[in-house]
Amino acid sequence: MLVLLLSTIESEDDQAFLEKLFDAHYVRLCKKTAAITQNNQVSEDLVQDVFLYVVKHIQKFRQMDCCTLRHILDISIKRRCYDYFKEQNVRKKHLSGSLDDDDSFVSVSSSDNTEEEALDHLTVEELSEAIRKLPDHYRFVIEAKYILNLTDGEIAKELGIGKASVRQYLTRARRKIYELCEGESNEE
Repeated sequence: MLVLLLSTIESEDDQAFLEKLFDAHYVRLCKKTAAITQNNQVSEDLVQDVFLYVVKHIQKFRQMDCCTLRHILDISIKRRCYDYFKEQNVRKKHLSGSLDDDDSFVSVSSSDNTEEEALDHLTVEELSEAIRKLPDHYRFVIEAKYILNLTDGEIAKELGIGKASVRQYLTRARRKIYELCEGESNEE
């Protein structure tokens, strides 16, 4: 896999960067993804997708420090896993004709969908910058949920608040990220 990725990059510096990034994170990301998907082949495919994205946007990734890189890779893997499961649920729905109560989706308001779709189209750099601008309490909840992979209950316990409050904080934090990014795009 690495040889194929390196062959698509012309610059030797970029190749060295990608090789170092691959060596530092590939195995860890595969293990993390396999723990989520319970499928080694799927996990390798998802991690490879992330590294293909890195190759396409290598200049943006080279500008990031190692902590930010690790966080962005972790977020990207979690997002790829989420998309994978979402796709599997859609396939299951179409194959079975309907969903059982256990497999039903939680409905969200259309404004939440619009914000999620807009956030999905942000670049890694824009998202990282927006998270840095968040107030501390929102940034903590976002990082705890999406980077540290803590459950709502674990976050609630850490902050000494209820689970419902954690979900409200997450919703507000995502909206704040959306607003920050919208404000920047409107200024351009």
